[in-house]
Amino acid sequence: DLGRQHGLRNLDAVEYVERPTLLAAIKDAVGIRVYGDDNHPTYKPGDTVFIHPYHPPIPGTDVVLRSPKGDITKVVLGELKTETETEWHVHCYNRKEIDKYKKSEWTRCHRIVEKYNR
Repeated sequence: DLGRQHGLRNLDAVEYVERPTLLAAIKDAVGIRVYGDDNHPTYKPGDTVFIHPYHPPIPGTDVVLRSPKGDITKVVLGELKTETETEWHVHCYNRKEIDKYKKSEWTRCHRIVEKYNR
């Protein structure tokens, strides 16, 4: 479940849904339910976004950033504008600013490849 920098305490499955065809045979693909409205109207609370763990993030695509810290994992959803050697530059659709996230803290960047509307 994600919204702008929501902490996730439990990464276990809370619901099982049929995977999109593109991800049917991808073992580590997951769907994540959206909470919050930082990316409305592109992503609404209750939508499910699906990530492909092996497709690299590309500027101009939507991504999920993850920052694992102990038993809590923080997540951010938005459009990857660019990246540097040390930072991800991500735009949440409901904001004017482009936020910068340190790669040393936000170690995972997964490309969103599909969405189920709520």
